[in-house]
Amino acid sequence: MLFRQLRIRIVRMSGATILVASGKLDHTTAAKLVTELDAVAAPLVGRLILDLGEVYDTDLAGLGAIAHAARVARAHDRTVHLVRLQPHVLRRLRTAGLEEAFCVHEHFTDALAGHETGEPSQPLGGSVLPSIEPPGPANRASGHEPGDEGHAAVTQL
Repeated sequence: MLFRQLRIRIVRMSGATILVASGKLDHTTAAKLVTELDAVAAPLVGRLILDLGEVYDTDLAGLGAIAHAARVARAHDRTVHLVRLQPHVLRRLRTAGLEEAFCVHEHFTDALAGHETGEPSQPLGGSVLPSIEPPGPANRASGHEPGDEGHAAVTQL
């Protein structure tokens, strides 16, 4: 079903890696986000920004995938910057006690501030991440969109 699919674009800039997710982030799609987060982890330099502005629904597995992003970033002494959260996604993060593990921004300009220096920023709180395990890795396909050349590399999944 098309409405259940999760699409992920990866944009690499100098000092930041941005994952743009759109669709439904739930138990049927969370493994795809986990797989992509693991794929960008090895070359992670600078900020990890997760744009969830086009995620229209999430469940516990989706929250687990978002929590996985924080673990990936922490392994590299970084913080995940969440951008453009839909109100229901932010509400679920708060209810699960996950909001403090991230820097939450309304706009990209705030998330990108200082990315040129590669300086890690601190999450809103210092709490330990709850153990919400996402599902295992999913099959992945990748490719590049036309016009990828230039400052940012984009991968459409």
